[in-house]
Amino acid sequence: SKYLEHNQSRHYLRRLSSGNLILVKHGDPNVNIGSRSHLKAFISKDEGRTWIGGLELDERANVAYPYGCQAQSGTPYAGLIYIVYDRNRANEGEILMARISEEDIIHGYLVGSRSKLKIRVAKAGYPQE
Repeated sequence: SKYLEHNQSRHYLRRLSSGNLILVKHGDPNVNIGSRSHLKAFISKDEGRTWIGGLELDERANVAYPYGCQAQSGTPYAGLIYIVYDRNRANEGEILMARISEEDIIHGYLVGSRSKLKIRVAKAGYPQE
């Protein structure tokens, strides 16, 4: 399909410093899982025609609205990708972050020593950790 299949939630797509594309969405590419769970990251080396890898950032329900950036060269975490998203905003009110690399995404598991998933950035009614 030439269209991205996705539920009624935001996805995230951008070009990385390597020239590759990153896609963060619920479930696998071209699949609408119908829920806001199983938030995953994928890499494309061919302008989005195919997607490889599949690192699950958060499997839980009610995770949504991913957004990201990549650390610039010359910084301690150069090249690492930061994805922030919320979880269960009506009850938990959490903002979480994943710090990952392209290699993590391609392998489908964390391979980098600086990579980490489900880092709590903020929780409604609580100070940042």
